[in-house]
Amino acid sequence: MTKTISEESKDGYYYNLRGFAYFKLDKLEAAINDFNKAIEINSKEPTFYTNRSGIYEQQGNISAAINDLEKAAALYLQQGNKQEYTKRINKIQILKSR
Repeated sequence: MTKTISEESKDGYYYNLRGFAYFKLDKLEAAINDFNKAIEINSKEPTFYTNRSGIYEQQGNISAAINDLEKAAALYLQQGNKQEYTKRINKIQILKSR
C-alpha cells in the first residue's frame, strides 16, 4: 500500500486506508499522520475526520475528537446525508457526557 501511496499521492483515500490499518495495529501516531495527510488532500471527506476522531478518543483527547466529529457532521449535512450526520451528533453527545 505504501508503494501505491507514493504513486498516487494525490488521493486521500489511500492515506485514509493506510491510516486505518495503522490504527488497527495500534500505531496511533502513524495513523494520525496519514489521516492528516488525507484531510490535507481532501478536506471535504467526512470519513477522514471521523477516523481521526477515533484515535483522538482512544488517546483521551476528547476535545479534538469532538472537533473532528463536528466537522464530519457538518460535511455530512452539506452532502445531504442525514443518517451519517445523526450518527456523528449522537457520538458527540456521548463524548460530551463523559
